[in-house]
Amino acid sequence: MIEEIHEPKGTTVLGDFKNCRNLRDIELLQKTCNKAIEIAGAHIEESTTVKFPGGGVSLNISLSESHLNLHTWPEAEICYVDFFTCGANCHPRKGMDFIKEVLCAEGSIRVIERNVNREGSRETLIDSLTAGELSD
Repeated sequence: MIEEIHEPKGTTVLGDFKNCRNLRDIELLQKTCNKAIEIAGAHIEESTTVKFPGGGVSLNISLSESHLNLHTWPEAEICYVDFFTCGANCHPRKGMDFIKEVLCAEGSIRVIERNVNREGSRETLIDSLTAGELSD
């Protein structure tokens, strides 16, 4: 049997969102993240949810391909999302677009291609889109 070798590279997609809705609705947030993961072509291994006083929520989802983390501040209508996948078979940007749409959010999405090899680390900012500035 030949062992498959995976290249140490991946894609990080960061969402910094404002004017978000439903940030206290844990069930909606979980369903939204699960669907985003499905859209991206990734697979859930384990999920944890923490609810904070005041209604803030942190979802931490471990994937076969890496992770999706979502953190909310409902009192400020702010949400940060970090979606990282390894390899070339997943498309976390598509999943992030879905999360932004469901939360009716404004803000920025940044896509960073990451690659470490024997010569060192390379990070390439592929895409950075802002719909409404976060620092009005």
